[in-house]
Amino acid sequence: MILPRKNTERIIKAFDKAGSGRDLKLVFIGLPKYMKVVEGRNIRIAGHVKNNELSIFYSGAKALVYPSLYEGFGLPILEAFSCECPVITSDISSLVEVAGDAAVLVDPYDINSIADGIEAGLKPKFVDPIEAATNYMNQMERFIALNKNLQEGMDQGYVRHTKEPED
Repeated sequence: MILPRKNTERIIKAFDKAGSGRDLKLVFIGLPKYMKVVEGRNIRIAGHVKNNELSIFYSGAKALVYPSLYEGFGLPILEAFSCECPVITSDISSLVEVAGDAAVLVDPYDINSIADGIEAGLKPKFVDPIEAATNYMNQMERFIALNKNLQEGMDQGYVRHTKEPED
């Protein structure tokens, strides 16, 4: 869903600045909820996309622009990384941990920062396929290791807290 916390208005304004004079399209996945997004110029709304079709969009994208104001996790970042799609995301909340140094980090409250991030994410040196794939894979490996450690800790805590008290 396209929700206000996804920072849609600032994305559109930043895209207008960064995309000026370029043949780019801003494509939103999902349906607008609690706000209005108008298709036009270079803005498209793809609507609901099935999970097994998302990789088509990520693989064809110049970048994922995801400067969300709040996320519990940030799964689209990992989905984009798995398709070797450059990511521009917020320098706040869990998104920094998920993206690491494999993404362009921006201030989600600053339209100029988002626009600069879009421009940086589109530069050839950032999207060098070998460097990008290495960065993405390294971040995915760090995240998988963190998740494994977290799961092991939770499993140990569960076992520790579910044992019967000894007399």
